[in-house]
Amino acid sequence: MGEHLKQSLRKIKEVCSEYFHQYETNLEEVKIRAHVLENKYSEWSKLLIEPHSLSEARLFALETRIHEEEEMRIKEYDFLRDTIKKLLYSLE
Repeated sequence: MGEHLKQSLRKIKEVCSEYFHQYETNLEEVKIRAHVLENKYSEWSKLLIEPHSLSEARLFALETRIHEEEEMRIKEYDFLRDTIKKLLYSLE
């Protein structure tokens, strides 16, 4: 019976050892998959955010250009108005 008990303990140890080996292997696979998914997510969020940022940058550039053109037109109008006033004053 002592030998039978030793064999049973060996089998239990083998089963436990195999179980924990499988568990560690699966755990490593899950860690790798999680890391890959995190990398994909970070790239996905960049792809999702980048076009939005690009659209905002384009919109900002257009708004800036419109404001600059408005300022130039106002300055041209003021210059033309002042010139006409001077011309009218000189004609009087």
